Amino acid sequence: MKARTAIALAALLASFSALCGSVWIDGDLAPAGTGYAALAAGAVVALTAAIARGVRGMPQDSLGFAARAAWFVALASFVSLVLAPGGAWLFVELVLLVVLLARRATERAWLGLGGSASAVLVVALAFKLWLLRQGSLQQWQVAQVDVPILSWLPFEALAPLQTIDIGRFTASELGLPPAGLHFGSSASLVVLGCTSAVAALALAAWGAREHEDDRVEALLATLPPQVARAVESVLPEGEWAAAGLHHLPERKLARRIEQLVRERARGLDRSQRLLQQPEVLRWLAPEHAEDRTT
Repeated sequence: MKARTAIALAALLASFSALCGSVWIDGDLAPAGTGYAALAAGAVVALTAAIARGVRGMPQDSLGFAARAAWFVALASFVSLVLAPGGAWLFVELVLLVVLLARRATERAWLGLGGSASAVLVVALAFKLWLLRQGSLQQWQVAQVDVPILSWLPFEALAPLQTIDIGRFTASELGLPPAGLHFGSSASLVVLGCTSAVAALALAAWGAREHEDDRVEALLATLPPQVARAVESVLPEGEWAAAGLHHLPERKLARRIEQLVRERARGLDRSQRLLQQPEVLRWLAPEHAEDRTT
C-alpha cells in the first residue's frame, strides 16, 4: 500500500467515525443528534495531543498536512465516542486525558497515545456503554446498592431507605433524545465508530511515516548512484525517523543527512583503526577463540 492510499483511507475512516459519534438511535429507531459537548471535548483532547506531537516538526507538503488532519479528526472522533455524553464525568475524563496526552512521552507511543491514556480511553468507553444502558432502561443512576438489614425488611414505608443510588443523572444531563434511547443500535454505532477511528489513526500514522521516508528517498535519488548507496549503507532506512529526518524542509533535510553521514563515517573510521591494532588482531585470531568464549 502506498502512503497516498493509506492517508486517503484514513481520511474516509475518520469521517465515518465522526458521523457515528454525532448520531444516537432513539427509542423510535430514528436518528437523533448527540449534541456538541462530547465533540468539543474530543477536539480539545486531539488538539492537546497534536501540540505535543508538534515538537517533531510540521508537515512540509499537502500530503503531510492531509495525514495530520486525518489523524486529528480520527483522534477527536475517537475521544468523543468514548467520553461520557455529559455531566461531571465528562469534565473529569477530559481533564485526565489532557494531562496524560500533554506529556512528551506520548510522542513516541503507538498512534501518539501513551499506555496510561489508552487505558483511560478503554475504561471510559466501558463506562459510557454502561451509562447508555442505564439510560435506555430509564434507570437514572450508575449503580444501586442495597442497605443491609433495611433492605431485608418487607415494609413499603422503608422503600426509600432500603437502597442507595450512586451517581444519579438525568436524561437531559447526558443529552439523551426525548424519545428514549435504543441501546443496541446506539452501542453498535459507538463500537463501530471507535473501530473506524482506531483504524484511521493507524493508517494516518503509517501513511505519514511512509510519506516522510519517500521524501528522504527522493532527495537521495538526486545524488550520484554510488554516493546514494554509500549514504544508505551508513544511514539505513529503518533509522531515518529516529535520526530526525522526518518533517524537515528539504534544505535542512540535506544538511541533516550530510551531518549524520559525516559523524557515522568518522565513527566507522575510528572503529576500523581500532580493529587494525596488533593486540586486537591477535585476540581475534582463530587460536584465541577459546579465550574469547571464556
